[in-house]
Amino acid sequence: MTDELQVPNSHAERDERTGLLTLTADECTAALDKASLGRIVFLDGDQPVALPVNYAWHENSVVFRTGEGQKLRAAMLGQRVGFEVDDIDPIKHTGVSVVVKGQANAVTDWAEQEQLEQLDVRPWQRQPWREGWVRVVPSEITGRKLAEG
Repeated sequence: MTDELQVPNSHAERDERTGLLTLTADECTAALDKASLGRIVFLDGDQPVALPVNYAWHENSVVFRTGEGQKLRAAMLGQRVGFEVDDIDPIKHTGVSVVVKGQANAVTDWAEQEQLEQLDVRPWQRQPWREGWVRVVPSEITGRKLAEG
């Protein structure tokens, strides 16, 4: 397990039914701030799609680059989306998962685009370069941790 999404569980409450620890809001945002790879979940037509994106947690929202295609189309439509980050250790059977529910919007303001360009969000695949930016404004953030024991 990487250290990337490890969050303290000193304030987390254990769900008696599942045994999972429910993360606090601060623990969720700390995990979002530390990670750099997540999955955006949206509808393409009437079918759900989940795609990996590298991103930043910036000004209390998820931002990522994209080019023409499904993700930008969903943002241009202002779709309600899900966003998930996790860190799982299959050997120890431990891990963290944080889910953001919110609205995706294409960033069209040039000043905001310039600000986002300063973030360390670079596509892993360089070709073609992704010039578009998407911002997911959360309406709900939840997180869970599966701890040893």
